[in-house]
Amino acid sequence: MALSVRDTRHIFLVALILAALPMLVYPNQLGFDVGLSTPLYFLCEIAFFIAAAMLLNRDLSIVPGGLSAAIFLAGRLGMSVIFAAYLMLMERVPFGEAFGSALIQFKPAVILFSLTAPFVFGSFSRGILGIRSRRFTKGNQERKIIDGQTRPEPTYTAVHETSLHHPTPARSVNEFFSRSFSDAVAHVGQYSGVHCAMLIDAEGLPVAAWSRGRYDQEMWGALSRKLVDDVGSTCGLGGVSQPDSLEFRSGNERFNLQRVADMWLVSIADAASDELEKIRVNQAVEMVTRHLQERYKNVYTTEAGRTYAGSTV
Repeated sequence: MALSVRDTRHIFLVALILAALPMLVYPNQLGFDVGLSTPLYFLCEIAFFIAAAMLLNRDLSIVPGGLSAAIFLAGRLGMSVIFAAYLMLMERVPFGEAFGSALIQFKPAVILFSLTAPFVFGSFSRGILGIRSRRFTKGNQERKIIDGQTRPEPTYTAVHETSLHHPTPARSVNEFFSRSFSDAVAHVGQYSGVHCAMLIDAEGLPVAAWSRGRYDQEMWGALSRKLVDDVGSTCGLGGVSQPDSLEFRSGNERFNLQRVADMWLVSIADAASDELEKIRVNQAVEMVTRHLQERYKNVYTTEAGRTYAGSTV
């Protein structure tokens, strides 16, 4: 098991962090007093490292276990050296006192480094000694290859049922255009900026209407028809043809009127609405036109026929 540069860097970073933790309580002992002499404490520490090596790597013999314990001890001493460097740089502690506190005298740091060394340097010791972790080993598994000759054929149970559904025919492009006035008006109202949409006849009565909020459909149908009549009278006095569309703004609303045969498609939307609202209005006009063409095939080819178609809906 090779130890990568990334793993080494990770171990070194963890050691730096652990060595800095005792700086939070230095020089307070916090009641730590193991009551052991320095040689006896080191012997207990070595015994702890050997036991930790045997527990963390259960397949080790005594020799690799002793080497792993030696690596743990070296790691503990390394963290103590880093802690001594912290004391000299940050606390201005003299050299001898700093190393004495880091190695044995300052018990919170010594016990912290002893308890964490097997876990911090465990992967390092396995990489040095070439020990494979039990956690990542997998038993050899034989792959069974089934060819086409030995593979069992699946069995099927034939179930005869009477189908109650007829196959759905493929939809044509023309099915996008609905065959009703209500769907054409709703197509305009589906745009989020539209407040009201309606299709009015020659007298201003709503043939199909859709509104959101405070809009009175019958009132706005009559007002829209009056507006069309007034503009038509003005065009007649000026000697120009009758209008096919009207558009104007009033405050935060925009009014759009489109002529369809003898009817008018009215849309009231936000003044800030984009061109998508106009596109929907044009599509709705084409939907109404196609519906009238299918309903009055014989008379819709002339202007009089289109006027008749619009007046008889």
